[in-house]
Amino acid sequence: MRILLIVLSTSLCWANTIWVSPQGGKVVHENKEIKTVTLEEALEQKTYSLQLLPGTYAKSYVIKYGGQPDNPVVIYGNGDVVFDGETKPGDKGDPAFLVNKKQWVVFDNISFRNYWNTAILIKNSRYITVRNSRFTGARWPIFVRDKETHHVLVEDNHWVQDPSGKVWHTIPWAESHHGDYGFLNGALLGGKKILGSVVFRRNTIRYAYNGIRIVGNREKHHIDNFNVEVYDNTFEYVRDNPVEPEGSASNWWIHHNRFYNCYALLSFTEVAGEKWFVFRNIGWWDEEPGKDGGHTRGKIYKFAGNGPYPRGEFWAFHNSWYSRSPLIMGGITHHFYHYNNAVFYTGEVNIIEGANGKEDVVDVLHPSYELDYNIANLAYPKNILQSKREQHSIHADPKFSNAPQGKFSLEEDSPAIDKGKVLQIGDWQSVFDGKAPDMGAFEKDKCLPGPPFCFMSDKYQERPRIVRLEMTNNDLRIWFSVVMPEKEIEVRMGDNKITAVLQGHSLKCKIPDGLGKENIYLPKNLCGTNGLHITLWSCQYKNIGLYE
Repeated sequence: MRILLIVLSTSLCWANTIWVSPQGGKVVHENKEIKTVTLEEALEQKTYSLQLLPGTYAKSYVIKYGGQPDNPVVIYGNGDVVFDGETKPGDKGDPAFLVNKKQWVVFDNISFRNYWNTAILIKNSRYITVRNSRFTGARWPIFVRDKETHHVLVEDNHWVQDPSGKVWHTIPWAESHHGDYGFLNGALLGGKKILGSVVFRRNTIRYAYNGIRIVGNREKHHIDNFNVEVYDNTFEYVRDNPVEPEGSASNWWIHHNRFYNCYALLSFTEVAGEKWFVFRNIGWWDEEPGKDGGHTRGKIYKFAGNGPYPRGEFWAFHNSWYSRSPLIMGGITHHFYHYNNAVFYTGEVNIIEGANGKEDVVDVLHPSYELDYNIANLAYPKNILQSKREQHSIHADPKFSNAPQGKFSLEEDSPAIDKGKVLQIGDWQSVFDGKAPDMGAFEKDKCLPGPPFCFMSDKYQERPRIVRLEMTNNDLRIWFSVVMPEKEIEVRMGDNKITAVLQGHSLKCKIPDGLGKENIYLPKNLCGTNGLHITLWSCQYKNIGLYE
């Protein structure tokens, strides 16, 4: 038996390693003399691991070779590694790295500064990872484009676009949107007309214009911008939209994020597509942005007065907000299913406000809307209630534990407890502790998961990815992104061989007593019903490996 613990990560890839320094030559590192080459020289060689030693790298580089599923090319910053673009806001400089028509490349633990517009430009490439890195400045620190680009992982990065904080505190919205400060109108991850499969998680974005913004085809809908996961991120002082799909977008999952002092949290203006899922997010405010020029009040959901609109489901459930702004503002969408949410409004606002401030039901609601089983401290407008919506919703303080400090667990006497609706979304059904789900992001003091991600597209395929692992007592369950064949397989834990059953998107098995802390190994030749082999790309569970 051969065990392969395949982890697409960092400095563990020591085979075929090249040591790199800014000037090349012999360098003393950690009391050892190391022979190094320059990064340009290293990139000319076929290698899987480039270990960058501390120093400042000030040029633009082209990735010449990609990797393989088991051996990605890893460019790892060993210590204080800084790439300095030496450009100023508004310049059109070259990126630090151009990745064009490559696959299986990882950038890890690198600092980037002064790259205007872009630090990492990715074109027609797949299975590209940017992690554990720090960005200062830049309009688009990471930009992905072109129809052959898919499977991009952006995780555990930190970006401050404007260290002065003026993008939030001082500069009028219009100036940073399309005026003299338009060079700020970007995002940590920007994209245009890519196929999709983006995982954007555990990033921190501060004092920036947007967080993630990917534009699908505006003329031909439903052909790109599929399968985007945005979760467990922290957005702070974002002047426009932390999350913004545009043009056309399908199968976007936005969950378990934290929004603090952001203007318009979720922008879905003139967006075609389907299957949008927004759940278990929290947001709170204690500052208004800007001083002049309007666009200071904000909103949670930003819609538009004109289409296109989604042709399928738009779920928003189990979110909690401490808001000075309307829930919905700017227009309408279609197929909006809003359940089990909790809001405390800090002042008198229109809960739902249409284009140009209109409140009439025809301007703020589409017949496809479903709004119910929500709680808010402001009364729902009569026109909403008369439309037979919010019939089971509650007008009361949801009693968050300390929302002004970002704590949204429910107090023991919260009227939101056990008052939600049991939801059925695909094969997933609401999980709860009491008689019924609690309203809001928390089930009392726990922020529970929602439905596991499922891949969707007829334009391209994906290898089975592990999207969730749960072990309860002796029951192990693993969810995959694609449908798996119905059969039994062998799972290995330590010296134990365990029979597991595959069905639908998941694997189930019983774990013998005494196990649970051992690594879990799945067969490397495991395939989905699409015939593609399993990958550990984007798997966040470090105790899972593959065996041959």
